[in-house]
Amino acid sequence: MALDERTNEEFEKTNKAPAPVEERKELSDKLQTENHGSDLEQKTNKFSFGKAAKDFLKFTPWLGLNMYASFLMGAAHAVFLTPLGLGVGRLITNYKKKTKTKYNEMRDLLKIGTFGATLGLAAYTIPDFIVTNTATLGSKLLKALVMNPFMVAPWLAWYRTTNYIVDKYGTKGMLKSFFNFKIFKYVKEAYQNDLKTKLIPQIKETFLTLYPIHIFSMNYVTQPVNRLAIGAGNDVLLSMIAGEEGVLKSLKRRFGRKDKNHSEPKPRLYERLKNGVDNFFKHSDYKPAYGGNK
Repeated sequence: MALDERTNEEFEKTNKAPAPVEERKELSDKLQTENHGSDLEQKTNKFSFGKAAKDFLKFTPWLGLNMYASFLMGAAHAVFLTPLGLGVGRLITNYKKKTKTKYNEMRDLLKIGTFGATLGLAAYTIPDFIVTNTATLGSKLLKALVMNPFMVAPWLAWYRTTNYIVDKYGTKGMLKSFFNFKIFKYVKEAYQNDLKTKLIPQIKETFLTLYPIHIFSMNYVTQPVNRLAIGAGNDVLLSMIAGEEGVLKSLKRRFGRKDKNHSEPKPRLYERLKNGVDNFFKHSDYKPAYGGNK
């Protein structure tokens, strides 16, 4: 649509008389700015091999650092597992939500997932030092509990915080925040806007869905890197089941009763009695015994 036509429509929507030339010019400049911002956003989110190669070169030092840390724990290639699981999971989630997956979204997610793999490899190793004897069923269940929720919960807190900051301020903004000390402000903001309401429900969902899998992986899979590979599959599994919505809400929506929050609450007994008495005395046919006014 031509810019002049859009300008006319904006003023027609407000049911105003034709605007002066100065106001029309101001609105025209505003619309041009919006168009430019929209085109710029689409351009930066569009995939190209040249852009991907450039981003990979920038990403190489970060990748190398995490590969070295994972190498010290026995598996340098582990850094590719979590990004793969998170990436496939995000694609499935966006597909279910009928949302287009953007290039920048996947790029930042893969960066976060690389460090998440390093943390995950450590998380899958620590329970071996806490529960050393798994001869009994109780010890097997305990070892799985050490993993989920006690190792999973801080990982989820880190992931949601980092994902929030990177999504809002970018990777560069997050790195700079460590030097200008804005990181504390960003973490507080992430807590208020994300973790405060979403972390505990996600921990519950993760425990409900993945604890049986962790019983198997923590007791019958000995190598932490293989456990991490199963964990990458867990990311995809959660996305296939419910994505951002959560398993409990999905099951309730499909098989449960109607949400009580959407129904009118029933009045208490005292309120019902009071309303009944009030309605009785307000009835038009009622006359006081002493003959006075109603």
